[in-house]
Amino acid sequence: MKLFSWLARFLTFFILLVLALNNQQVVSIHGLGQASWSVSMSWLLLGTLAIGIGIGAVAMTPTLLRQRRALRSAQRSAVPAPASSSADDELGI
Repeated sequence: MKLFSWLARFLTFFILLVLALNNQQVVSIHGLGQASWSVSMSWLLLGTLAIGIGIGAVAMTPTLLRQRRALRSAQRSAVPAPASSSADDELGI
């Protein structure tokens, strides 16, 4: 299983490397008014990915916090399990 995991990682890295090397063209991004920005396509794609990951993490935060709060509340209100006796007590030793 570890071999498969490492092969998948290597394949992903290799594909991303090839895509980055093949997308070296300079693109222009035109903003509001006269604002214009020229950047390599690979950096633009990397920046877009980073922004998407950041937005996803921020969007996930409220749900994660709500679930943690519910779990903590459930653990506090749970009835504690009776203390288990040792194996010696069960055997009557």
